[in-house]
Amino acid sequence: MANYLNPGNAGFQEIRNALYVDKSGLIELVNRTIRTPQKLSCVSRPRRFGKSFAAKMLCAYYDRSCDSHALFNDLAIAQSPTYKAHLNKYDVLYVDMTAIIGEVGIEDLVAHIKERITEEWPIGARPLSATSGPRHQASIGANGRKGPSPNRPLSQSKELKWQCDSQ
Repeated sequence: MANYLNPGNAGFQEIRNALYVDKSGLIELVNRTIRTPQKLSCVSRPRRFGKSFAAKMLCAYYDRSCDSHALFNDLAIAQSPTYKAHLNKYDVLYVDMTAIIGEVGIEDLVAHIKERITEEWPIGARPLSATSGPRHQASIGANGRKGPSPNRPLSQSKELKWQCDSQ
């Protein structure tokens, strides 16, 4: 089973341990939209062009369950005035559709994800559906649309949606 709530920074740490080209400028773009009417962001990339890497980087940066200073201090984002304001300050939902496909059918997909998130959500924590506090959503996918690419079967789609809620 995948870890949906606050997946930490291990995925990005693994990427940083290999040859890494700094793409942290994406974080600055997302930071600019937090608490604005443009709070919905879509990062569109062709197949095999780093959507999973970008998602892991965003999770590591925003996830409040870990300390990611060491992973980002030497990257371009560290020079941004918004760097420390958002670093490790949010709850993050990470959904990797490739890990879910095969577990459930399309008709049960939403219920399956809700069930898994509910299992991971700490007892007594405010639910993500709460109306108080700033919210930000971003979608990372192979196209600019919500949901899987219409030209590919769902099993080959790598759509991801994450949502942050401030502490």
